[in-house]
Amino acid sequence: GTNSRSVSRTLEYSYNDFCLATLAGGLGKHDVREKYMHRSMNWQNLWKEDQTSVIRGKDTGFKGFFQPKYMNGTWGFQDPIACSALGSFCSLTSNPSETFEASIWQYLFYVPHATSS
Repeated sequence: GTNSRSVSRTLEYSYNDFCLATLAGGLGKHDVREKYMHRSMNWQNLWKEDQTSVIRGKDTGFKGFFQPKYMNGTWGFQDPIACSALGSFCSLTSNPSETFEASIWQYLFYVPHATSS
């Protein structure tokens, strides 16, 4: 649901699953490795290819950002600059949102296990 840090959690849990897959592979547990490797790609569920970003009324020209998604498959919205130096102050208690103390722009770089994607 919204205001649950869904973007942050999904990206962080995806990386956690990648780490578990790596460990399972090292232990020779290939079925477990495949399960968690598949789950590690769940970050793709929140990638909205046509999402744009506007800063101070000007389109940045960039497309493709993480966005919250409801269980019924419809998209939510969080301004990509919210919780950034260009946006407003944010903290865990004062700004319920889909990211944790960082902007969606910053989270663009948090898929360390799938950088080619």
